[in-house]
Amino acid sequence: MREEYFAKEYVYTNAKKKTFSSGNFYMILFVTSGKCSYTYDHQTFLCATEDILLVNPNTLTAFKHSSS
Repeated sequence: MREEYFAKEYVYTNAKKKTFSSGNFYMILFVTSGKCSYTYDHQTFLCATEDILLVNPNTLTAFKHSSS
């Protein structure tokens, strides 16, 4: 049977920037603590605790840690 989904936890305490690739599927990111920003289609968006982000398939997304 083919795996329909998988879950991973990413914890970044000292990282300033992280890039995610969604691969061939949609990716759902849950921000569980802290603040960050990400750029998509030449626009920058802010994200914080309890935000949920949906990333389209075959998309590369960069997130940057915000100190406050």
